[in-house]
Amino acid sequence: ELRLTPTMMRLDGLNGTYANGTLDGTLAVRRSGAEGAVSGTMRLTGGSVRDLVWVHNDRPVATGSFDLFLEYQGSGRTISGIVSGLTGGGTFAVTDGELRGINPQAFPLVIRAVDAGLDLHDDKIREVFLNHMAAGSLAFKRIEGTVTLIGGRLSARNVVVDSSRADIFGSAEVNLNDWTLNGDFSVKVDPGENAVTGADPQAGLVFSGPIEAP
Repeated sequence: ELRLTPTMMRLDGLNGTYANGTLDGTLAVRRSGAEGAVSGTMRLTGGSVRDLVWVHNDRPVATGSFDLFLEYQGSGRTISGIVSGLTGGGTFAVTDGELRGINPQAFPLVIRAVDAGLDLHDDKIREVFLNHMAAGSLAFKRIEGTVTLIGGRLSARNVVVDSSRADIFGSAEVNLNDWTLNGDFSVKVDPGENAVTGADPQAGLVFSGPIEAP
């Protein structure tokens, strides 16, 4: 549905498919002198996470069903200027999926290896831990949160993964100006019988770089 005036173009009822999901939205473009402005909404329902994330060792790093709602607006004298000034926000949810390369069993396996005589040198423990982490996956029921769009940067804060095998929490940001990703998460497990007072098994996961291969 198209509305057109000398200074504005608006499209309502936009719909299609993206990442094997249903995409709906609106878009308005306005002009005031030498400056342009855009605003709109976007809703993705049932998108495939494997089509949205990067690939590592020939496998997507995550699976699941992805829903997103986003409102946005921005203005500037150029396309890049509009993108760098985008603001807005929304919500997202990922359901019934798995995070590949995150194996909660890596923690007890390393503890057992140390008990069996593994060298306590940091580099050696890191090597063994990473090998065990890469060998498994973490299934989850739901990941949800809110997103904010400020200065062309789309951020998700206080993200929590709902999984019975581990606690994962952190934040991530996508920079739309140069399509890079920065994320900082923590993985923590219940050590069970191996519990030590004041020492929870925990590791940090940091992602940084181009969105297609951070």
